Amino acid sequence: MKKRSELPQIAEAGDGKAPLDGDRQFVAALWRGMEVLRVFGPRDDGLSNQEIAARTGFSPSTVSRLTYTLSVMGHLRYVTRDGRYRLGMPVLGLGLACLAGLAIRQIAHPLMQELADFAGPGNLVSLSMREGLSMTYIHSVRAETQMSLSLDLGTRINLARSSAGRVWLAACPDDEREAVLARIAAEENGGAALVRSLREGIEAVQSRGYALNIGGWRPGVNVVAVPIAPQGADQTVYALGCGGPSYRLTPDYLEGEIAPRLLDITRRIAASRPG
Repeated sequence: MKKRSELPQIAEAGDGKAPLDGDRQFVAALWRGMEVLRVFGPRDDGLSNQEIAARTGFSPSTVSRLTYTLSVMGHLRYVTRDGRYRLGMPVLGLGLACLAGLAIRQIAHPLMQELADFAGPGNLVSLSMREGLSMTYIHSVRAETQMSLSLDLGTRINLARSSAGRVWLAACPDDEREAVLARIAAEENGGAALVRSLREGIEAVQSRGYALNIGGWRPGVNVVAVPIAPQGADQTVYALGCGGPSYRLTPDYLEGEIAPRLLDITRRIAASRPG
């Protein structure tokens, strides 16, 4: 039996082929069911069997059996009116249980709120972790006033094109970094050139401690992010960032005011985490 600390990493759904062919401990049927759930995004207003098949690469007949089974279990809800599936409440329960197990959210929250209030209206402070080739928001806070950049819990952003992704790459173990960079080269548009740029960005993060993204992730939005290193029993690499409209968060302001505060927050978080 494989040690649970040495489990292989697998790619996201898309081609319909089960990974780890020949691994007798890997249950492909369970993987297919979980991949169906994973293709639902925060902004999806339900998905049809055809849409699920397109996103997973599974055959329509396979998707039909999987969605039926998941609906019987309550993990999906079928809406007869539009013929689409939506995630069911048991999935929410799993998500909440996952979040409850991330103690860093409770530790980071007051520090993130402090920074959000300093940065002012229109800006967002976020905490994220890697999921495949995305960085997924596990916590976000805004200043107490006015509307701001809207990216909520569960939002996924492209790892390769975000400052959060760059700081994650800079802080993760070497073997994991190389595996992710190989996937980016193979799966992203312009992957080879993107990986060269990422390697330069990784060196910059390791040198100065943070990554800047000036309009590269979304036009008119500037972001700075820092890594939070693994500590104690929690061996996850997190990314902590602050972003907002470019007219508010200029590059000079990000580097002179926000980046030092983010780095200070990481030190304060480290002092409060066990281990």
